Amino acid sequence: MSFPKGSLKLSPRLAENPEIFVTLNWFGTSGRLPLLRRVEKVNVNGEGLLPIRGEIIVIEDDPTLRELMVDIVEEVGAKAIAFETADEALTYLSQSQGECCLVIADHGVPGQIQGTEFIEMVRGKWPSIAAILTSGYLIDPATVPPSTIYLHKPWSLDDLIVAIASLLQPDVPIHKA
Repeated sequence: MSFPKGSLKLSPRLAENPEIFVTLNWFGTSGRLPLLRRVEKVNVNGEGLLPIRGEIIVIEDDPTLRELMVDIVEEVGAKAIAFETADEALTYLSQSQGECCLVIADHGVPGQIQGTEFIEMVRGKWPSIAAILTSGYLIDPATVPPSTIYLHKPWSLDDLIVAIASLLQPDVPIHKA
């Protein structure tokens, strides 16, 4: 999903008001569309996520949402590497030293490779890399690659954190406070 620069309005402080809306101006009319849902606090084993080893690749064409996803990944203690296209991410992965533990890919990104196809390619070459697929469009569940968590937009911060934790630390109990 891509929007004109300045059309994505972020709350000044996510901790105080964790909602993100897209303000749409279309042929003289305007409206607000939620991009992320309000969040609840997530507790992972009462403390937080254990240290995450390896990189998490984020593929999102909307620069504001991409930056937010990177912030979330870094907030849970992982190193995030962000790309606008799956093509760029695949090139990076092919040249990296196998330090990636998770990919988070938006399905509808520019370039030749879409999110679902990217995840299938990653699974074929690096089967140990976990995957989260996001999209603002409805995706047929049968097309989501096996063992991939699908997050439909608008997803909450909790949804993303729980998805990351359940893939990378499946033995750590997770609950919403």
